[in-house]
Parts: sequence; structure tokens; C-alpha cells
Amino acid sequence: MEYQLRQSGDAMEILADGKITMRDHEVVQEICGRFGTGRERRAVLDLSKVDFIDSAGFGLLLVAHDHAGRAGIAFSLRKPQPHILQLLELGDFGRLIPSEK
Repeated sequence: MEYQLRQSGDAMEILADGKITMRDHEVVQEICGRFGTGRERRAVLDLSKVDFIDSAGFGLLLVAHDHAGRAGIAFSLRKPQPHILQLLELGDFGRLIPSEK
């Protein structure tokens, strides 16, 4: 996964691109290490350019959500592609991680 960070008001926007797989553990840890270091109150992971997430990748979303919560930051997902949104709904991720369409 490639990513860019952007500050937008009180939100850290994480613009992800490509695939999120088990190989992205270090990338997610790097992103999580930034939670709580600035003025952000929210972290928004933009999935609009993510075309694939494997089961470990969905686990990494939960890891990021957990890290954000421990840093006192609300974590949400933004614009998942339809096939990824369907998987998020099947896994009942919306119960834990809010998603903006």
C-alpha cells in the first residue's frame, strides 16, 4: 500500500492507494505511530484508490482503529469501492469502524 498524509482541520487524512495486505503491517504501524502527535482529533482512512484488501488487511484496519482509540482519536473509513464496502458490511465492520460513503 502506498499512502499520503494530509492535515485537514482537526482530521488526519490517510490517502491509501493500491492493496492492503499482510505485507502492509509495518506501513500501518508507521501510520499509527503518528496518531496523537499533532492536533488531529480524527483519523480518516480514504479507501477510494484501494482496489483490494485481504483478510490480514481487514485485521490491519482493526489495528489502526485500536491505536487511534488509545490515542484518543476517532478513526473512520472514507469512500471504499463498492466491492470493498460489501466485504466491510459482510464482516460487520460498521459496528466498530464508521464508514463515510
